[in-house]
Amino acid sequence: MKYFIIILISLFALNVKGQQKNQSFSIYGNLKNLKNTKIYLEYADRKVIDSGKIDALGNFTLKGKISEPQVVYLTFKESRGKSYELFLENTDYAFKGDFNDAKNTEIKGGKEQALFNKYRILGNEMNKLMVDMQRPIHYNLKKKDSVGAYAYILATTEIWRDSLLSREVDFIKQFPSSGVSVHAMRSILAGNLPVKLQDSLMRLVEAFPVGKYPHAVKYREVIDLRLSVSIGAKAPDFSQPDVTGKEVPFSEFRGKYVLLDFWASWCAPCRAENPNVLKAYQKHKESNFTVLSVSIDVDRDKWLKAVEEDKLPWLQVSDLKKANAASKRYAVSAIPSNFLIDPDGRVIAINLKGEHLQNVLDEVLGKKSK
Repeated sequence: MKYFIIILISLFALNVKGQQKNQSFSIYGNLKNLKNTKIYLEYADRKVIDSGKIDALGNFTLKGKISEPQVVYLTFKESRGKSYELFLENTDYAFKGDFNDAKNTEIKGGKEQALFNKYRILGNEMNKLMVDMQRPIHYNLKKKDSVGAYAYILATTEIWRDSLLSREVDFIKQFPSSGVSVHAMRSILAGNLPVKLQDSLMRLVEAFPVGKYPHAVKYREVIDLRLSVSIGAKAPDFSQPDVTGKEVPFSEFRGKYVLLDFWASWCAPCRAENPNVLKAYQKHKESNFTVLSVSIDVDRDKWLKAVEEDKLPWLQVSDLKKANAASKRYAVSAIPSNFLIDPDGRVIAINLKGEHLQNVLDEVLGKKSK
């Protein structure tokens, strides 16, 4: 019995030692063309995890521990606008790069980082696609053709977003047990995928321990909120000031078909879509239909200027807060977004744009509305 107890104690000590080894991280790095300056390791919100000094040979060491594997950033005192990203977990990392050539970067350490390197290839491909797609936009802007530029922005944004989301979906399906897939869910939630697909992807992730990560728990809360305002659900009430400062409760619109539209003056795709919404409004405004736009602007003057420039005749509201209460209640994470509400106050369609908006309204309200 004595020897058995000793063996148990020894095994326990080894287990604790092994756990302690994985409870912290160390990053050993070398950067060419940068020396004798300060380096920071930061979360996405710019909160500093650790900092250190890059010596005369470009070497540096950063240490600490995190509660959840996630994307973090290496930034520098000499150039706060430049950064390197890595997928940090409590393990050892080797970083090698050239400050003058970001492409010449090698990061090794942990299974998640190896998978994140693959994920970044996807991101690089999408960035290149975006650059290629933006060339005609710059051409139109040089010609001072803002209408043409906005129209192209709307079309290319949808194509780019759909392509990105398709790749993100494939990645999550292939690697549901990875923390990188938790990170990828951020893009899924920011897109306009059907909420049931968002839910099914989240369930794949939740089948593994990574589904308990704090970020994963937050994403689940967002999805559950979206399910509560999905098609067939009762549209939540809210109240916000109009352009005169008068409080307007959404419940006042009960008995009408309402397109609840979320937008902002600084959102190019929103501004590009406004003429289409205006066309729908003009066609169906006599058929028990109206539009209520909720701006997530924080600058009143820019908001009102955009309303005037785009000639939007329907009611406009906004609380002009950084986190608009109505957009939060409707779980809006990307704009433009909209909800078509029926006279009983139920959601009957979501994110209608372009010809799809016109077709759905024709079907619901009748093609002869004018």
